[in-house]
Amino acid sequence: MSLIDTEILEGKMHLTCYFRSWDAYAGLPANIAGLQLFNEAFVKEINSRGNLNLETGKLIFHSKNCHIYQRQYKLVQELISPQTSSKQQRMAQAMKASEEKQG
Repeated sequence: MSLIDTEILEGKMHLTCYFRSWDAYAGLPANIAGLQLFNEAFVKEINSRGNLNLETGKLIFHSKNCHIYQRQYKLVQELISPQTSSKQQRMAQAMKASEEKQG
């Protein structure tokens, strides 16, 4: 991450973050979670020191290059098109069999 900019609008602390390069699989989720935690701690500290009542606001992200490494393709594919689990398949078969007996 290269930059964090802050802005208070309508009682909310908004963060705008710029990443030069961002690993979409391993970095992006952890960075978003970490920046949300940072924003919450930041707002709490400002409220405490300034006797204010700010809330956390939007997280806005910009990235010059957001990428998925080739070694991660299989993992990403599993995330975006999950396979039906064997338990789900057995449940579907049992439901179908039950419907056929009733029908």
